[in-house]
Amino acid sequence: MDLRWRVVDLESARPFVISRGATTRFQAMIVELRHGEHVGYGEAAPSKAVTGETLESVDQFLQYVRKEVADLSPKVWEGFLDDLHANICGNPSARAAVDLALHDLVGKLEGVPARRLYGLKDATRLTTFTVSLGEPEAMAEEARSYEARGFRALKIKLGGRDGRDEERLAEVRGAVRATLRVDANEAWTQEEARRLLPALEAARVEMIEQPIPRTALRELAALQRETAIPLYADEAILDEHDVRRAIEAGLAAPGGVNLKLQKTGGLRPALQAARPAREHGLGVMAGCNLETSVGISAAAQMLDLLAYADLDGHLLLARDPFDGIPLQAGALSTPTGPGLGIRPSPG
Repeated sequence: MDLRWRVVDLESARPFVISRGATTRFQAMIVELRHGEHVGYGEAAPSKAVTGETLESVDQFLQYVRKEVADLSPKVWEGFLDDLHANICGNPSARAAVDLALHDLVGKLEGVPARRLYGLKDATRLTTFTVSLGEPEAMAEEARSYEARGFRALKIKLGGRDGRDEERLAEVRGAVRATLRVDANEAWTQEEARRLLPALEAARVEMIEQPIPRTALRELAALQRETAIPLYADEAILDEHDVRRAIEAGLAAPGGVNLKLQKTGGLRPALQAARPAREHGLGVMAGCNLETSVGISAAAQMLDLLAYADLDGHLLLARDPFDGIPLQAGALSTPTGPGLGIRPSPG
């Protein structure tokens, strides 16, 4: 097999703002894994803040893996991926790029969607659409515009350092009827989160992602015991090891974990991480970075397992270089084509 890759320049349709800062332009690595006439696509969308990776580290990893796959038969894809994920330390988004490309290629060779390789069913889930952190009135207007486009679940970015999160929440809740989910990206202390719980409950918030720092898993578990709103660990969860660590810390239903393929290392380790979570009654959601449809389509293969889907990264782009993910009335469906079910966009 022949492994190739290239950097793509991407731009968000509007500034993407969270508690850690704002993004308008960024880069991702698109991988192509070729076998005969078939091409499998993968993507690395590294985050130095979350996994410590850069495009340079991804490139170095791919240089190494190119030699490993040169004479590899697609028939041994499972063993290869198991070895890749077991024997390589770190580099999750780089591993994800190869993992996704191999799933896409094998699915195409066998003529089935990648999820069928694991016995997963077709599914449809509402996806949240993200409202960036900003002035309360601006966030309310942004939320109204997304609801008008048909999105029925909105993720509200909170965690502002100005003490106005309760005002932001009230403004958005008063502006839309959509289901609200909240993501604070670690910005609150446990006391701040506890103080905000009544307002979050009054606004009928459906779930909250990573309200407090990633290192405070026991505190997150304690906070969950104080509210019926599901609290999901995100930045705290990279892989199966972290899922088990969250369970040991006492995180329990209705709480859960956010499995992002760029953190887990791809589809195969994400499914492995979902297993102990589900066995212990934790909810599983799939999230994303700002990504193209390559990464999002891979995560969408898991829709059958998910309590929540936050797969809007491709929808936040000014232009997505790939397409193929069905979206209707704010709901994503599993792609229908073989492999990941995506294709390069025309032009």
